[in-house]
Amino acid sequence: MRFSMRKILWCMLLTIAISCTTPGVKINESIITELAKHDFKIPSVHGFALIFICCKENYKAFTNINVLHKIFIKHYSEKYPDFRSFLSEVLNQSINFSEKDLDNWQIGHFKLDTNVQETYAKLAMPDFIARYFDSTEDKKVLAVKTEYHKDAYSILYYCFINNYKITLNDYQGKYFISGFFDRQ
Repeated sequence: MRFSMRKILWCMLLTIAISCTTPGVKINESIITELAKHDFKIPSVHGFALIFICCKENYKAFTNINVLHKIFIKHYSEKYPDFRSFLSEVLNQSINFSEKDLDNWQIGHFKLDTNVQETYAKLAMPDFIARYFDSTEDKKVLAVKTEYHKDAYSILYYCFINNYKITLNDYQGKYFISGFFDRQ
């Protein structure tokens, strides 16, 4: 009995250790370069785009490029040769941030919704988008369907890791996705 408990505990620890790394995530290099090229003396022009990151204990979080640059300066500037290298690791979901890394920043944390995870695993990306999004007047911008707002961050996370730009319209209270380099 004791031997099997060790195996179970070992499997649980291994699962927790690798659970945030999302296999197959490959953020387009041109997106990483575009986000990293700003000098950050003033807020980035991409500061309103949501960026999704991994945290400890299988949490995800959303933030923006300006906050990530500040976290880089405070905690990671000695570990990476430049912000672009750090950003590549972050956007490709290879870093699991701890609470210490994210201290002093208002960053929203969440766990992925299991129904959204299952849907993502079953559907091709165009079908996933068709299920959860309504088209607006501009066919390049899509708004999350009202009935899915409670699952919005999980839905938007999967869009982000598939190279979509996510923005929020504060006046309407809606999130939108678009191609990263599309004009909005």
